[in-house]
Amino acid sequence: MSILVKSEDEDLKCRVETVSPDRTQSRKRRRVAEEEATETLGEDKKKLKLLKNPKIKDANAFKLGLDEDTLAARLKPIGLDVYTVPMDQADASVPGSREFFSHHFGGAPQGTCRSSGKKFLQDHPEARRRDFISLKLTWNPHAPSIPGAPGLYFGAGAEDDWTEDMSPLSMLIFLGSGQWLYLGEYKMGRTAPLTTREWKAQSRLMKSTWTAQTVTGEEWYHRQDRIRIHLRKQLGRKPTDEDCRAAAADKDNQFMTVTAKDVEHEYDIGDFQVNIWTMKCVGYDEEIQQTVLDKFDAFDAELKAKRAETKRRAGESKVKKEGRSRPKKEEQVEDLALLKESPRKKPGASGKKRKRTDEDSDTESDGDGDGESIRVVGGYTARPSTRNPRPNAVRKRP
Repeated sequence: MSILVKSEDEDLKCRVETVSPDRTQSRKRRRVAEEEATETLGEDKKKLKLLKNPKIKDANAFKLGLDEDTLAARLKPIGLDVYTVPMDQADASVPGSREFFSHHFGGAPQGTCRSSGKKFLQDHPEARRRDFISLKLTWNPHAPSIPGAPGLYFGAGAEDDWTEDMSPLSMLIFLGSGQWLYLGEYKMGRTAPLTTREWKAQSRLMKSTWTAQTVTGEEWYHRQDRIRIHLRKQLGRKPTDEDCRAAAADKDNQFMTVTAKDVEHEYDIGDFQVNIWTMKCVGYDEEIQQTVLDKFDAFDAELKAKRAETKRRAGESKVKKEGRSRPKKEEQVEDLALLKESPRKKPGASGKKRKRTDEDSDTESDGDGDGESIRVVGGYTARPSTRNPRPNAVRKRP
């Protein structure tokens, strides 16, 4: 509230601002709240740094993604605390391989999301169905990387059928050099996608990595994205669902003319979005990790031995095949040199001079008294002719 004060000088007036006690308290509360928020944000940033796994070997793994403030805000709803894993930290940090998890728990050794198949469950009646999600920080820079940690999953649209009540997923993270670490059982929750501002603020490496999967990806949703981009360029407008269905009917066309620049433009204008899911650890399957501890070393040694044996056999087969197909290069050069030295040598004869013996050679006169040697080839004798330039005359040995 304000009061108009009149001085002795009639022409001088001033306005005095008075502040009520309630307003003063409101300012204090707001200032305290801001200080607490700043302090909380500082604590959150410290927690974020503790969520990074030092065993990740990819130097670019943690350089991608959102800034710390945005990341902390996205993770705030599920909390930044790490789930308490009911195993020793050293044991929980031992990795396996995709082949190992596939062999013991079912599912294909490739792909982001996979489940124990019917055949595996039939062959292993003691096993139960498990749904795995396997991520790399190259594509998902904010995915969990230590057992029990929270994180974010960046999706391209294939996850549209995920629901809040779906069963938890068994999470694997790629450490590098073929090593995959089990982190726990994770619940997925939908959150707001990246805004255009957040997308534009990302690093060049993150953008190129993300757009590359649309350009070269082989999944159905990658092709669907390429169709939309292709039609926008062709029609000069945003394609309708009917336009996309008509184009998709051409099964032989993969629409590979779409470029990374085309894809990035779609994200820049907001037609494409990076979907985001929160990942909260809600449990830990000790059986999975205990199987890794008990059986992975033997499995890995056997697998490496099989691969070495396969490689050795492939090498032997290649050598045998090359030996049957043609002589070595050195032998070819030697034979060529011999042919140059003896241009009139009988075709089919040995490339090297044979040592003559009394049994297979004679010295006869051709009537001119020159005493030339007559070579014997397969029961026939061959005398070089000095009068006829045609191939050597061959006559039956007497």
